Amino acid sequence: MAGQKRRGYTVMEFMLVLAILVITTGMAIPMMDNLLASDKQKAAQDMLKSRLAEMRTRACEEGRAYRFSFTQNSDSFRIEPVDPAAGGGVDVQTEDRLPKDITFKNCIAISTGGEAEAVPTTEMIILPDGTCPQDYEISFGLPEGQPSGIRVRGVTGAMTTIQNTPEGNR
Repeated sequence: MAGQKRRGYTVMEFMLVLAILVITTGMAIPMMDNLLASDKQKAAQDMLKSRLAEMRTRACEEGRAYRFSFTQNSDSFRIEPVDPAAGGGVDVQTEDRLPKDITFKNCIAISTGGEAEAVPTTEMIILPDGTCPQDYEISFGLPEGQPSGIRVRGVTGAMTTIQNTPEGNR
């Protein structure tokens, strides 16, 4: 028997390889969750920037102000005219949701007059000229993660993304 060549693996060798695979997989799954979470937040940023750009275009084309509103700690939001009777009386409203598992954390309105005061709010207004009465920061994210978001400049209406913002801080 000592000189014969072995044709298979022992149960112990098989169990050892299986244990290494389980440990490696267990270490890789949390890393994959983090990658997927950042992808979801990036998708939410892109989606929201797109919807806000559409809202700004509508406001300019129709000559009326639009409101973006959301419910804190939910994924749903609404875009609608501030005054439905203005602009020919056509009531255009959009209801949509952020990507799965992403929820709105908060929104703050920052005075464009130079004061450093930030006021919590759940809505943002875009005026008929495409600007906003204030700067806004809208944050959202996974329930257990750091939020990211969008900053909208009041004077220009320009939007930039915010990465990993501490909730409630600017």
